[in-house]
Amino acid sequence: MFARFGQSLLTFHQRQPLLIGGAFFILGICCGYLTTSSLDVRGLIVGFCLCGVVALLRRRSWKNEGLKVCDLALISLAFFILGTGRAAWDQAGREQEATWLMADNGKASCSVFCRVGPDVKETPFKGHSVRYSFQVSEPLVHTLKGDLPLHYLPLTVNWFASDEDKEVAPKPGETWRFRGSVSLTQLRRSQLAVLTMNTGKNEKRSFRLEDYQEGTWPLRLAALRREAINRLGLGLEGWGPIPGLNQAMLLGYNSEMPKAMRKIFSDSGTIHVFAVSGMHIAFVAGLLVLLVGMTGIKRTYWIFLIGPLLVGYTLITGARPSANRACLMALFYFLAPLAGRKPTLMSALVVTAIIVHAWCPDYVFDIGSVLSFTVMLGLIAFMGSFCLFFQTLFGCERLRRQEELLLAADRTQKAAWIRRMRFCLRFCADSLAVSLAAWLASVPLTGYYFGRFTPGGLLANLVITPCSGLIVLAGTLGLVTSYVNEWIAITFNHAASFVTSIMVKTAEVTAACPGLGVDTGKWAVWQVVVWLIGLLLLGSWIHWRSQPKDGLAWLRPNE
Repeated sequence: MFARFGQSLLTFHQRQPLLIGGAFFILGICCGYLTTSSLDVRGLIVGFCLCGVVALLRRRSWKNEGLKVCDLALISLAFFILGTGRAAWDQAGREQEATWLMADNGKASCSVFCRVGPDVKETPFKGHSVRYSFQVSEPLVHTLKGDLPLHYLPLTVNWFASDEDKEVAPKPGETWRFRGSVSLTQLRRSQLAVLTMNTGKNEKRSFRLEDYQEGTWPLRLAALRREAINRLGLGLEGWGPIPGLNQAMLLGYNSEMPKAMRKIFSDSGTIHVFAVSGMHIAFVAGLLVLLVGMTGIKRTYWIFLIGPLLVGYTLITGARPSANRACLMALFYFLAPLAGRKPTLMSALVVTAIIVHAWCPDYVFDIGSVLSFTVMLGLIAFMGSFCLFFQTLFGCERLRRQEELLLAADRTQKAAWIRRMRFCLRFCADSLAVSLAAWLASVPLTGYYFGRFTPGGLLANLVITPCSGLIVLAGTLGLVTSYVNEWIAITFNHAASFVTSIMVKTAEVTAACPGLGVDTGKWAVWQVVVWLIGLLLLGSWIHWRSQPKDGLAWLRPNE
């Protein structure tokens, strides 16, 4: 039994050589953060060097006898040590910066020179006051002890002003100087240290540095995004909150989304459609593939046309981490033919995960990152099998055979009707398969982070996921054609808004139905592990069922 299990692991490793190593790398990062106080970095270096020496000694036997289970365990251990060391390095940098900056009371008065991040969240309060919250980049902290550039500790600024000061509020890409009190807090789930600064509108406390921001590319991108917002709103003056939803869908401007509408989509389990992530990049990439494929260019060189356009779209949408991850994965997928490799989604996902977590290891505790990688992994692992299952259940294969018989009998008109029926049934089957795969992968994380179980999201996504694709397509065409003809752009904008209204009505009906969204309390870690083990067993059973069975195996002699 153990020999068969080991052989299955080796076979799986040959098909996906990076998956096991990437999984142990991320597992090492998690363990490194959870146990970093007792880690010895020198011991990790010695352990990794020992693994390298043993691997060099075993290299000749790998060529002659192939990879063994012990060799796979050695490779996994090396990746685990690398992940643990990366987390320890990041945690040590956070502790060093916190020790230098913080006083005994855990607070420090200082000035910060920084650039405003892509997300500026507005939170209104009573008395016509508003809090603008945003993360900053390139922060330089100035105190009485000196200057300290922050490389490890993330800094969030809370800028307080009245609701009449929206025009002078910090905007993405601008360079500011803030003065206030910085406090050190720990995230509840991960216990990672972060910095928070509270400041106000007074010029002595905050000041826009005009001289340092002219001509910089973040400001140019911010201006391009604002122009895109105006073009997406052409002809939509009487659509109420719909234009704001279109802007949130295409450009990631979630601040334009009304709070009541956000709650409706959250309760229905479909709020993920407003995160510019893998789904949006996939729709845009599909559109680009369709256009580039018409040019007759070889697939090997598609990366030179599709790559810059995908990067440009990602930058215009604010270059959020979720969009960056999806764009990086798409680039690796289209780069594979140029490197002489077969493009696979799993390989692109694993390489992206390794690079992202090597650059920012604390993403293992980021909700958006964990959800996007997990849902994408669920889609890759289950979508093909689920599509085949539901197509068989809906009778698509039977209709295909019937269509072939009608064509052979020269009954083309009836065969055309059968073809259209098969297309509709296949579309429904594939939509259900995608929704089920994404829902199964996201359930444990939704329970762990939000304490909700949303079976209604499975049904709502059957309508909302195709609608979101149509909105991205129509909105993109409206944005592009607005530079050519305003009337055509208005037509596409109205089409996108009509589909958005259908999506809103679906979310409202789902959120209003009792039992489709249940507060279960936040899941424990063991519940998440049990669910994931169940998914693993389900995937193994589906894979075994999909394998062709050899009916003559009983004739073979026992080995």
